[in-house]
Amino acid sequence: LWFLRNYQYFAEVTPFQIEIFNAITVYATYFASVATAAFYFCFTKLPRRNAIILLLFLLGVPLVVAHSWFAASNLVFYIPTTLLIFGVAILAAIDVYRHRDIEHGAIGLAMLMAPIFSLYDVTLANGHRGWDGNGFYLAVFGGFQYTVSFLISFGKRALDAFAELANANVTLEQRIAETRAELEASEAARQQLVVSHALAGERERLMQEMHDGIGSNLITALAVARQQKQPVSTIKTLNRALADLKITVDSLEPVEGDIVALIGNLRHRMAGDLRDAGVICKWEAEKCRTLPWLDAANALHVLRIFQEAIGNVLSHSSATEMRIGCHEQSHSGVEGIAAYVADNGHGFDASGELPGKGLANISARARSLHGLLHTESEPGRGTTITLWLPYQRST
Repeated sequence: LWFLRNYQYFAEVTPFQIEIFNAITVYATYFASVATAAFYFCFTKLPRRNAIILLLFLLGVPLVVAHSWFAASNLVFYIPTTLLIFGVAILAAIDVYRHRDIEHGAIGLAMLMAPIFSLYDVTLANGHRGWDGNGFYLAVFGGFQYTVSFLISFGKRALDAFAELANANVTLEQRIAETRAELEASEAARQQLVVSHALAGERERLMQEMHDGIGSNLITALAVARQQKQPVSTIKTLNRALADLKITVDSLEPVEGDIVALIGNLRHRMAGDLRDAGVICKWEAEKCRTLPWLDAANALHVLRIFQEAIGNVLSHSSATEMRIGCHEQSHSGVEGIAAYVADNGHGFDASGELPGKGLANISARARSLHGLLHTESEPGRGTTITLWLPYQRST
């Protein structure tokens, strides 16, 4: 359309009848401006733009009829064309002010220059202000300036698209790396799960063997010893061996780091001995978080510590009441759990040398757990043994 509009400027000869050539030039002026405005309306996302574009094109039909059939002057096309390009220029000024970027600025500037070129050419063609009508016309370059502005817009969008593609590639590589890491972690977790299942199966097998084999033999031996009225020392030794076996089996049970459950199982195991000794046991366990490092080996250390503490109550304290419990407690700013065994027995002087090797042994076990063992006792006021264990350990 712009080629038809500007062909008059560089055609050396009229290609067909001069009236038709003039009419095509005049018509193309309007329709080229409408097509350019249509592109700009779509670029700026003008509301109801499709209806406006259709209306502008349909408006050209009666203008053609008026010019060709009723011999109307060229102003029939030039006046609406002028109004259109001024309207588009106003829209461009608003759009450039709102967006202020190179893409909107380039196309908006082209739209703003159109009415200036038109006014200049009209003034030049009519010989005003000393011009004779043969000067340098500007409207002939309208199509060129529009094309350049459109290409700037396309180039800007192409560069943005390339940048987005590059970013997408980087993002894709990052996601691939993250997915690989997740897959590796998943595989490691799967392998760990396989190992855990294997260990659980082996632990179950060992527990079954100890229960059905060693445990059954000890129970039989204990029954025979009692039936044959063996010495009391023999029966006590068999009882201790059976109790030790039960505690070892308990340490193999999966407690998921729950020290409350671990101590509760021991309390249940020793309920008969406590009842036979006439000791009332009170349970004072509070809700505590789990210890993530409490595996079977560490669980056995904890059980041995409590076994020794409870055994001391039964053997040496002459207590009538015992309290077993635990609660959360911080030590030197480190969070942990304090589990204790307390009795109302005759006690001893804890400020001096600790009696027997039992307390020294359980102190060593506490250190291997990265915990602390504290003994409180006074003659006539009972004894309290507290085991403090941290929630988190360095190793």
